[in-house]
Amino acid sequence: MSNKYSKLEYGKCKMGELRQFVQDREVTDPIGPEQTAKRSRPDLIKHLRKLDLAKSFPRFNDLPPEVRLLIYEYPLTYDGYGSEQTAILRVSKQTYAEALPILYTINLFEIRVDDADPEVFVGGCFRGRFKLPLMTGYSKTYPVLKAMRNARHLRLRLTASKGLTPKDLAEFKEVTRASGLMMLHAPHLKTLDVAFKYLVVGSADETALKVVLRPLALISSGVRITTTGASFNIGPLLDESRRVLGWISPDDVRALHKTMRKAYAVMKRLKSAARNMGEPHRSNISGIIERLYFGSAGAVGLDAKQIKSQSKALENAVEGGDEFEEALAEAMKLQFHKDE
Repeated sequence: MSNKYSKLEYGKCKMGELRQFVQDREVTDPIGPEQTAKRSRPDLIKHLRKLDLAKSFPRFNDLPPEVRLLIYEYPLTYDGYGSEQTAILRVSKQTYAEALPILYTINLFEIRVDDADPEVFVGGCFRGRFKLPLMTGYSKTYPVLKAMRNARHLRLRLTASKGLTPKDLAEFKEVTRASGLMMLHAPHLKTLDVAFKYLVVGSADETALKVVLRPLALISSGVRITTTGASFNIGPLLDESRRVLGWISPDDVRALHKTMRKAYAVMKRLKSAARNMGEPHRSNISGIIERLYFGSAGAVGLDAKQIKSQSKALENAVEGGDEFEEALAEAMKLQFHKDE
C-alpha cells in the first residue's frame, strides 16, 4: 500500500487483525490454513504488502473491508465548513450497512433546542426533528434518531430565549430526559456536552437548571459529561443523582428499546386501521411513550423502579394493540367471506 494511504499501518495492527486481513482478501495461501495461523508478525505484514501491490480491484466491493472503511471516512467526515456527503450511503445495502456506523462515529451528533422544535444535526447537517419522530414512529427521520445510540460524541445545544422562561425549562427537560433514556448503556458514547447559549441566570434559575440536567445521570458514568455556558460543575450533580436513580441493567435497556421498536411498528399499522378503530390503542401507546420519554402530563419519576414499571406498561399496551389488530383482520376476513 502506498504511503499516500498510510492511514492503515499494518505494523500497528494486532495479530488477529492481520490474519483477518489475509482471510478477507479471499486468496489461496500456498502455505495452507494451518501454517497461516503460525505465521510471525513480520511474515504476515510482508505477505499483506505483497498482496497490496499485486491485487487489482475492478469493483469497489472487491476492495478489502478494512480499506473500504477507510475510504468511507473521507466523504462522511464533516469538515466544519460544508457538510459531509451522504450520497455514498445510497450506493447499495452493503455500503449503507458498512458506512452508516462511521457517519455517527466520526461526526458530532447534535440536538439543538431554540424557539423552534428541537432539531437533530449530524456533522453540521440537518437530519430531522427530535420530538416528532419519537412520538409518531413512522416519520422518515426516525431511523436517524434511532441511530443516535451509535453516536460517539453527543451535544445538546440549549438556547435560552430572552431570559430563562418556563417554556425554555420545559423544552430543555424534555430533551435531557429523552436523551438520558435513549443513551442508557449506549455502546459507543464517549462524550456528551451540554452547551447553553445566551444563558444568564440567577441562583433560582440555576437550581431549576440542575433539575433539568438530572436525567443525564442515567447515562453511564464512563461517559465524559461536560457543560459549557453554565456557571456550575455538573459532576457532583450527576454523582448525587445516580445514587437516587438506582441501577438499570443493560438487559432492561435492551428490552425497553425492543419494545419501543415494536411500538412504532404497531402504531403505524393501527393508524391505517379501518375507520380509525385502532386509535384508542394507538393513543394509549403514544401516551405511555410521551410520559416516559418526555415527562409530559402525568409523568413518572426517572428512578429504575418506575422506568421498569413503565416499560412493562408499554409492553402490555403494545401487546393489546397487536391483539386488536389481529382480531380486526380476522373480523374483516369473515365479513368478506360472508359478503361473497
